[in-house]
Amino acid sequence: MRPISALFASLVLAGAAAGASAEVTKTLKAELSADPSRPFRVENLVGHMVVRQGPGSKVVVIATVHGHDQATVDLLRLEEVRDSKTGHPTLRMRYPIDQHTNYRYGRRAEGGFFEKFFSGKNNVDYDGARLSVSASSGLALYADLVVEIPRGASGTFKNAVGALDGNDVDGTLRFDAGSGVISLRGFKGDVTADTGSGDVNGLNGQGTFKCDTGSGTCTVNGFRGDQLWLDTGSGDVKVNDASATRVNADTGSGSVLLNLGDAEEIKADTGSGDVSIEVSGTGLTRIKADTGSGSVNLKVPQNIGFEMLADVGRGEVSSSFADATAIMKRREVKGYRRGDLKVKIVVDTGSGDVHIGASR
Repeated sequence: MRPISALFASLVLAGAAAGASAEVTKTLKAELSADPSRPFRVENLVGHMVVRQGPGSKVVVIATVHGHDQATVDLLRLEEVRDSKTGHPTLRMRYPIDQHTNYRYGRRAEGGFFEKFFSGKNNVDYDGARLSVSASSGLALYADLVVEIPRGASGTFKNAVGALDGNDVDGTLRFDAGSGVISLRGFKGDVTADTGSGDVNGLNGQGTFKCDTGSGTCTVNGFRGDQLWLDTGSGDVKVNDASATRVNADTGSGSVLLNLGDAEEIKADTGSGDVSIEVSGTGLTRIKADTGSGSVNLKVPQNIGFEMLADVGRGEVSSSFADATAIMKRREVKGYRRGDLKVKIVVDTGSGDVHIGASR
């Protein structure tokens, strides 16, 4: 008899080989016939979508279809249609929804053969039908898309279930994931990232950026532009090394952490969580911070004047500026004034302390 360890190894390798041979792939390619500077859409039900800068002037989609066998992958098509709601030209993955309404999604973990499934079950509206995607049941059929777009494009990229990436893209762009992480890098223009469930990560963006997630963290690093608008139903908002004329951060439940260079107007609102804002630029004019339950910590430039008014249900108001004058009401500190009062600051917390000091 062979040693148990050798027998186990042979069984594992046999399972890996069987798993590898169980999946069939097929490549589909299509080019959008319409002008990409006008609104268009690219849509997929389930898989991983990557949007990147293309070499040409057209929108091109390359889809790698994954299925159990050849007959299964042949069921999936890539076609140009008109969106029923907007009328916009759309490159859409056409699933066999007349035959199957339940789909199973699994992919292999990087560097190994054990399958890694996303968690849970998702019910989604896609291509005029109500479909479900789960890790355990349904037709094993999905597509990974690479979308190449020209500069100045005006597109919406919809991936109902699965990760959605955007790399070095430029234009009026909307990244829409029903359930999945959105990761953007080196983006420019008017860009929106919206996911029902999952994190949003934005790195080295320029222009205007809007992040919206129902459940997940919104993280932005290295942004430079006019406006940052960050909203999460449940999750943190984290901004580091960013400059924007206006910054609006809102979370139903989670903390807000803003580390900013130049910024004029800042608004931070959380139902439950701490707010931390640090600004190093001297163009600041207004801060409004509101938390139902949590502390507020503000850091502004050493040489700037301000008037801070704070409404605290339970907590203390304090300042690290030795030359700031306390605003008193019935023997309680309600804020501070300093210098020319250039920056207007309003803070409201139901329960938590408020502190203002100098930025680094």
